[in-house]
Amino acid sequence: MTLDEPNNNWCLSRAMLETLLKLQPNQRRQFVKACRLAIESNGKITVAEGELYRVIVCFLEVPEPPLTVTL
Repeated sequence: MTLDEPNNNWCLSRAMLETLLKLQPNQRRQFVKACRLAIESNGKITVAEGELYRVIVCFLEVPEPPLTVTL
């Protein structure tokens, strides 16, 4: 098993996370909905996509059920 290279764009990632935290609750729900639609668009949900969605939902404090992973 090999690990991915570390993210060299941490400053950019941190800036984006801080921007997302500034969203109003309604905007946060819209963003989460857009993420869900993008993940579900191909009809398959991978474990990585499901976990990323869970992290986004938790980070933005938007109550949403977890996605069902397609095996």
